Parts: sequence; C-alpha cells; structure tokens
Amino acid sequence: MTLTRRNAWNNGGTFDNPDLLWYAKAVAVMKSRPISDATSWWFYAAIHMEYYNTDPIPKYDYLAWKKIKSIPQALLQTAPSESLTNQYWNQCTHGNLFFLPWHRGYLAAIEHLLRDIIVNDLKGPADWALPYWNYLNRKEHQDKVPDAFTQKTLKLSATEEIDNPLYVPERYTQSFSDLTEKSQGMLRFSYFSNELEDNPHGHAHVDTGGGTPPLGLMSKLQTAGLDPIFYLHHANIDRMWAAWNKHGNHNPTDQAWLNSVDNVIKKPFAMPMDSAGTPWVYTSKDVTTTDINYYNNTVYQFTYDDLSLYSDDTKTVLTSQEVWASRLKTLNPDIDAVTMIQIPMELNAELAGANSGQLDLTKGTVQTKVALDSKSWDKVGNTLLSASPNNLPDEVFLQLEGVKGTEDGNKVALFVNQEFVTKFSLFGLETASAPDNHGGAGLTLRADITHIIDKLHLEGNFDVDALDIQLEVQGEIDERGTITVDRIGLYRVQQ
Repeated sequence: MTLTRRNAWNNGGTFDNPDLLWYAKAVAVMKSRPISDATSWWFYAAIHMEYYNTDPIPKYDYLAWKKIKSIPQALLQTAPSESLTNQYWNQCTHGNLFFLPWHRGYLAAIEHLLRDIIVNDLKGPADWALPYWNYLNRKEHQDKVPDAFTQKTLKLSATEEIDNPLYVPERYTQSFSDLTEKSQGMLRFSYFSNELEDNPHGHAHVDTGGGTPPLGLMSKLQTAGLDPIFYLHHANIDRMWAAWNKHGNHNPTDQAWLNSVDNVIKKPFAMPMDSAGTPWVYTSKDVTTTDINYYNNTVYQFTYDDLSLYSDDTKTVLTSQEVWASRLKTLNPDIDAVTMIQIPMELNAELAGANSGQLDLTKGTVQTKVALDSKSWDKVGNTLLSASPNNLPDEVFLQLEGVKGTEDGNKVALFVNQEFVTKFSLFGLETASAPDNHGGAGLTLRADITHIIDKLHLEGNFDVDALDIQLEVQGEIDERGTITVDRIGLYRVQQ
C-alpha cells in the first residue's frame, strides 16, 4: 500500500481534518509512555537531540527537559538503558549532505509507529499518513500554525475533553514573512540541500518557536522534537525534496553519500522499531526516493498529495537548460540560439577573495570588505567575456565560515555592495559552536551572488579590488548572546 501524506490545512487545519485528529490521539498515547520506552514521545524526540542527559548552556537553562513544565516529569524519572541512548540519541544531521536522507528515515519510523498505534490500539484508518504543513502556501493563508496546534483542549465527544496533545505552551510563533522556495530552483543537490536547510527549514524552526528569549521548543535542536508541529514541518521539507526530484533533478550518486560515509557521521543511522529498541539501520541509498528500503527488507511506500515544485502555481518553472540559457543570453545577446548545454554536476570551487579578521556581530551590524585575489578575479571576468553554451561562465558564492555563538533564534541579513542578498537563519548555532561538535567549527552559511557579479560585468564595473559587505542581525540580541564570523570567503565555481 502506498500511503499519501496530505496537507494539514485540509478542513481548515482544525480537528475536522481526520489526519490531524488521529495524529493527536496517537501522540497522546506516545506521550503517556515513560522515556525509558523506546516508542515514547520523549525517546523519539531525543533521537533528534536532547537536553535530558546533556545540559544547555546557562542562557538556555529553562530548556532543560526536567525544567519544562509542560512535560509530565514523572515520565522522565527512569532513564533508558545506556546502550539504547548510545545507539539512538542525538543523531540528527545538520549542515551536511545527509540532512535530507537522515530526516526522511526519521519521519518514516515515527509515522510507522504512529500508524501502528492508530490502527491497532485506537482502531483507526489503516491508510493514515503523517500530514505536512506547507507554510509557503501564502495564497491560501497557510503561513501560520494550524488551529489544531493552538487550542489548549481537544474535544473527543460531547462529554469528554482532554488536554490537546498537539499544543505546547513553549511555542512563541512570529511572522513567516522570510520564507522562500529559492531552493527549488537550484540545479545541483549540494546547492539545493544547503539552501533548503537554511530556508525554509531553519527559518521555519525559528519562526515557529520564536526568535527572542525565551526561545520556544522549535527554536533549538535539543527541544524541537518535543513539539508535535516539528514532524509536520519536516514532512514539508521532505515533500519539497520529493518535488525537486520529480521535476528532473538528481540526487548524488557517489558511494560516500549513498553509504552515508563522512567524517561528520558519528554512528549509523538507526531508528527503534519497538519498545525493546530493535533497530532499523539505514543509509542514504535506502531513502533516495519515497519508496524506502525499510526494516526487515520491506518496501515502505509513500507519496504526497501535492508535488508541485512551487506553492505559487503562477510561478514559471524553468528547467536547468532554461536557467542557463537565460543567463547566457543576458551575458552575450549575440548568441543566436542556445542548444543543449552540458551542465557539470561535479564542481571545482576556488577561493577568490576573503575579508580580513574575525567579525563580531553582537552590536547588531558590521561592515567589512572582501578583498579580491586579482588572479582568480580575472579568471571570473574572462569566463563572463567568453560566455557561450560551450564555455559556461563561473558562478560566484559568498560563504560565512565559522559562524559561532549562542543566538540560535536569530537571523542575519547579508548585503553586497548595498544590495540585499538573503537572510540566514542561525538555527543550530550554539550546538555547531560547541567544542564536542566537530571541534566547534560553527555554521557555514552560503549565498549565491552570481547575479551581482554578472551585473558588475554588464555595467562595466567589474574592475574592483573588493566587494563591500554588510551583515545585520535581524532580532534583539540577548545581553549574554554572542555571534561571530571567522571569515567571509568568496568562491568562484568553475563549470
């Protein structure tokens, strides 16, 4: 049976939507189980990351699980065995190319568990599937938390009412105005995955949890899985990946990605299948499509009721050929016709410039210059001058490297030569900065500025020694908060 994941906003996003009603009932069952049970809500949240065995820094002390008032503390008293926590907890992959496959397996595992509860314990529908929340659908006003997650009680019958399992008081939702679908137009998986993880993924986490202290559960890696909206958010991210694939884009084929081999992967991807913690161990190659190579060599099949590439159905969807043809015609109007363009999937990036010294953003705004290496910069210019279907011009990226600090709920706007480029989410900042997490290397945030470089070239202003860069923190900075950037690098990407 192929399961269909449907829009949470069906029937107005209320409990009139049976997908949400059954989800709430099953979540209530999981929430009734102690954390020592590998099928409990608390255990599954800790698979993502946790503040149960680990402690937050003092700034986020109120997010320690044993201090969160909405969690029944009696259910946290008996910890799982060390073997279980070592195998399953704190697995989530962020900031690398395994972000999408790991989360696809995570969703499939909890969806399977929830449906088992719905069918066998609650006698509900056998075809129930996890709904998704498409906050990018502004034309139908779905860019807000569905009502089923905001009401404090759930009415089960004319005489029975319970606390709503989908409601958490630690959700301080703000505007969703920064969310974009720019990732869907990316032609290579590395670009697509990087952009999708930042926006809408990271932005939606911050916007849902709340960006100013106190942070809500969704704003931190270690607490996000406690909020039931988390799984619907990630179902939408997975839907966007499935849509990207459906429209002709391809996942990596190298063995390192397929086998989930990387120096950032600390342990195999594994999900518990029952209360005893029987494992399903998987790698990226098992979840490259929505027909998953699942537990016990079974096939787990699901799809989405909407696999449109963009939520705005008036937006013209361009193929990779059309994207490159448009750029080439802009750079060289004398090109009569653009024939089939061979777009390489393997990239060769070269550092072409950098700023000098670490940047401190704790005052909110900082300006710097990225000095350009004349030899590399000339190479970029030469590719723009000779742009043709057989000589594709360079692409150019700015990369904020070693972004460290504690302001997880904040965002940073990037301007190049006084032109707005993008906003970055700082979701996961504190974790990425911790010494025990890849040596505290921090976040790496990347922005495509090819359009700005093309404009410099077309306007005859390409002969410059540096680019002006401005970074602006978008939210209030806590008095104990820190944000620093080790370096801003400019990279030419050769085709």
